[in-house]
Amino acid sequence: MNFEEAFDFTNWRDHPTRKKYLVFFFKTESESNFFQALLIEQKIWFEKGDNEESEKAKYLFAISKDDLHKVKKLNNLTIGKYRKPFMPNKVFKYVVMVISFTILILAIIGFVLVELN
Repeated sequence: MNFEEAFDFTNWRDHPTRKKYLVFFFKTESESNFFQALLIEQKIWFEKGDNEESEKAKYLFAISKDDLHKVKKLNNLTIGKYRKPFMPNKVFKYVVMVISFTILILAIIGFVLVELN
């Protein structure tokens, strides 16, 4: 993995041999099947392949760059459906929110008191 790939958080790359195409990749079969169903529903041409050697990119889709705008939306829908919550524990999430709002309110009160004096 090169330096650019290490800090690139997208799940698509330029096709290695055909410059008019992009390759979208997914880790799981369920993500792949959902993405494929969306592509078929929107009547977008694609070519599907599997890469058994890679952990990160097992299921590959080659898509024309002309369809990139439409496919980005479908890709975001797919990623959103299968992503894990940032804070899966609801109690912890609400504790963090209460602490954050408390600090914000104290900061505003402090600012107002300093400005009044």
